[in-house]
Amino acid sequence: MLTLKEIVQQESDIRHVRALRSEIKRMNLSRQPAFDNMSDYELAKIYNGYGPDSWPVAIRDAVTWCYDNWEVLALIHDLDFHLSDGTRRGWMEATARWQINGSLALSDRYPMRKFWLWPARMIAWAKLRASLRALQLCSWPAWVSACGRRGADVQCGRTGDEAVKV
Repeated sequence: MLTLKEIVQQESDIRHVRALRSEIKRMNLSRQPAFDNMSDYELAKIYNGYGPDSWPVAIRDAVTWCYDNWEVLALIHDLDFHLSDGTRRGWMEATARWQINGSLALSDRYPMRKFWLWPARMIAWAKLRASLRALQLCSWPAWVSACGRRGADVQCGRTGDEAVKV
């Protein structure tokens, strides 16, 4: 049974995911088909902000706050990892999606025609590059581990190209 505090937090999380989802759709960011088929409640259960699940919540919250402009990327990324197939190809596709969506979101939030935003654009670009580099260097073990948490009906990376349903 949930406490009142947990219910309020859950509702807040759902509203936050709903707002992020609206931004993702408005910017037409790349995402897996499952994204559009899942409820806000289901996505809120998956979404944890920036950083791996192994990080303490306080650190994830601090990093998410620093990267607040890019939470839309983190939501898509968290779903990608939740649906991980454990293959190198799937991981590369998820990482490429982050890079492409980052470029689209950067152009949406800091258009080149608005020259007065160029300093903020450069800071945002540097944050995006840093987050992409962190993904490229550190996220492969988490990708494989995420597939392992999906359950016995998926054999992760069995063919080298895709997960195999049993």
